[in-house]
Amino acid sequence: MTERTIKKVGDLICEKGYRLVARRGLIIEVIDRRKRYPYRVLTPRTGIHWLSKNYIECKCEVINETR
Repeated sequence: MTERTIKKVGDLICEKGYRLVARRGLIIEVIDRRKRYPYRVLTPRTGIHWLSKNYIECKCEVINETR
């Protein structure tokens, strides 16, 4: 079973196994986590996107956590 970790606004994240700048993102908004796409993320290559809870919580890791 994949471990879920809840991310918060200000966390810098990347896809697990990829530390490339192109695969990084900054969480800029989190809405109701019951929604399918609760995370709004700013990425260096493609701009701002709403991403799925499953992708962010299971397939991404925090590389710099907000305090």
